[in-house]
Amino acid sequence: TATRCLWFMGSSWSMYYAYGDGVFQIKTAWDGEVLGEINVVGNNVWTTSGTDVAIPDGVNAIWLTYKGSGGPQLKSITLE
Repeated sequence: TATRCLWFMGSSWSMYYAYGDGVFQIKTAWDGEVLGEINVVGNNVWTTSGTDVAIPDGVNAIWLTYKGSGGPQLKSITLE
């Protein structure tokens, strides 16, 4: 399990990734409620996957926690 701290807001999320087999969980605290998950399917080429996430109003830290096998490489995140 790896966790990184990022700062931004959005509702429609997509990730551009390669490798790994599991999910990225989206939270507003490292030990907080899972607000959404983006599935990561084992792949050795860059792939896009996404989900809609309702982030609470205000300024929030966004935590991405990876649960699964392998070592996913996250190239970018797009919020719309």
